[in-house]
Amino acid sequence: MSYNKIFFGSPGSGKSHKAQEYAFGKKQFTATFHPEFDYNNFVGSYKPLSIIDNGTNKITYSFIPQFFLKAYVEAWKNPGEEVVLIVEEINRGNCAQIFGDTFQLLDRDDIGFSRYFITVETEIEAFLKNEFVNSDYDVKLLDLYFLKRGTRNVNPFSILLIPSNLTIIATMNTSDQSLFPMDSAFKRRWQWEYIPINYEDASAFSLKIAGQNYNLKTFLKAVNEKIYSITESEDKQIGNRFITSPNNVIDETEFVNKVMFYLWFDVFKDEDFNHKDYIFKYTEGQNIIPFKFSDLFNENKDSVLIGFFDNLGVKPEV
Repeated sequence: MSYNKIFFGSPGSGKSHKAQEYAFGKKQFTATFHPEFDYNNFVGSYKPLSIIDNGTNKITYSFIPQFFLKAYVEAWKNPGEEVVLIVEEINRGNCAQIFGDTFQLLDRDDIGFSRYFITVETEIEAFLKNEFVNSDYDVKLLDLYFLKRGTRNVNPFSILLIPSNLTIIATMNTSDQSLFPMDSAFKRRWQWEYIPINYEDASAFSLKIAGQNYNLKTFLKAVNEKIYSITESEDKQIGNRFITSPNNVIDETEFVNKVMFYLWFDVFKDEDFNHKDYIFKYTEGQNIIPFKFSDLFNENKDSVLIGFFDNLGVKPEV
């Protein structure tokens, strides 16, 4: 039986990897939501097409299916195979606008089919009729309609029902959940699985900082403890795959421009540097010195970075 599931967690914790791991070997369709993504991009719409007619370029219009309808058709045509529709960054788009009436289909019954039907517009009806010509799709829909509604008095191509072999997997970065909040009716139609930070996975990576080697696992544990202490939230903690390297050694430039940038401008942008757990400081003699982001790029940057790691209690590898 298939389902709808959202993998959620901190940035870099491996949510997309988990989704691809689930979909491996299966027929899959992948959409990535963003603020400009809408129902037409997700389900389908009429679009202009350029055709050559007797040597003349003409513009015609045709209904073009998108991710949802492509996955829907594939699943109905191949009932013995599981089809996976992956939605990356689901909360970076307006889900109410993108799913539209198809959101009602997400409510599944005990065997994985949509609990309720929805009625489609005439262009989708025509598309389905053409797509399922010479198939038993209409018979199956009528049988299901009878089981759920007690009648067969309906045009089977005018309704939609997600089949039990279509799984919808989504990923959500919890630190971005305020972009487009999801209402409770939408949320309850999904199973949710938290993807924790895998510190053992991070232990395979080293940070090459100011001529010293630091273990990524040690750094992440220390900095994530500070993030939670100051923000009282796990949302902005750094995941084990937030930064990686093909040879497992992450150089200083990449660390500064990705990790330090994220910490400075996304996590601690508005924090008080007088807070006891404020991280952008280092010790010089008896003095505790806060530093600016620009200090990570001047001639004293090595001392600043080593002092930053010392302040976190992270020591170089022996």
